[in-house]
Amino acid sequence: MKNSKKCFLTATAATLIGMHAYNKFVETTATRKKMLSEEKGSFFDWKQGYIYYTKTGAGNPLLLVHDINSASSSEEWSKIIKRLSKNNTVYALDLLGCGRSEKPAPFSEMRRKSSRAAECLNHDSVRPR
Repeated sequence: MKNSKKCFLTATAATLIGMHAYNKFVETTATRKKMLSEEKGSFFDWKQGYIYYTKTGAGNPLLLVHDINSASSSEEWSKIIKRLSKNNTVYALDLLGCGRSEKPAPFSEMRRKSSRAAECLNHDSVRPR
């Protein structure tokens, strides 16, 4: 039973470190190639990190959220924001870990997810095979 937990936690940690490395690579590449526009936005200080967003237009609020993969950003909406902002207040944000938003530290994220995994394994109804 202990070997299964150790294997599971090691695999989880390796996966999270790999995800963090990939996110850093995407951020560096996008910044270096100037793929993210120089548009001036703001940062919201959320409990798990700073979230980047832009606000344009006036009218009914409209929230635009990009795809959930790590290479995504609010830049996906760049071609339609101007049109949408004619009649709406348009908020376009970069989810945590994406675009210009803060990238969570790998080890604190890894500890948090690993402890959740361990709690799940320790629960009576969940047994590793």
